[in-house]
Amino acid sequence: MADRRHSRRSSRETHGLTAPGASARRLARGASIEAEGDSDPVDRRAFDFSVAIVELANNLPSDLPDVVFNALVEQGTKVGAEVFEAHYTSSRRARLSALTSARHAAQRVQYWLQLVAAATDGVSSESIDELVRAARDLHKTLAVMCLKARQGIEGAGDD
Repeated sequence: MADRRHSRRSSRETHGLTAPGASARRLARGASIEAEGDSDPVDRRAFDFSVAIVELANNLPSDLPDVVFNALVEQGTKVGAEVFEAHYTSSRRARLSALTSARHAAQRVQYWLQLVAAATDGVSSESIDELVRAARDLHKTLAVMCLKARQGIEGAGDD
């Protein structure tokens, strides 16, 4: 897998599709990618966070163990995917489940980011610090959303 990661990263860099730290900088200054009709700032923040994780992963050294690489990408992209899924659930309980999963992923990805920062020399600690802060902010926001969703379920009874 290390060889595939390396060749994929080289291909993207050759075609100018990535700029190391670009998404982290975009997160830091509050910009986001807006989908048509997307009005939820949490959706945009979670999506931007996922993009930043993928861009970071594309710029990690190829000697990083696959388990670390895979866990970072899985947890980092799960945040955005679960927030997205929460909007298309069929019940309040399913929404709470998706938001809770996103909150847990936002918490776990902080560990993987800190591990990458400690285990690699070629990665900007500033970029990783920005991603850790973004993950913490998302975790806090998602915790509040989970609390409100839980209260909505308790107040309304079962769906």
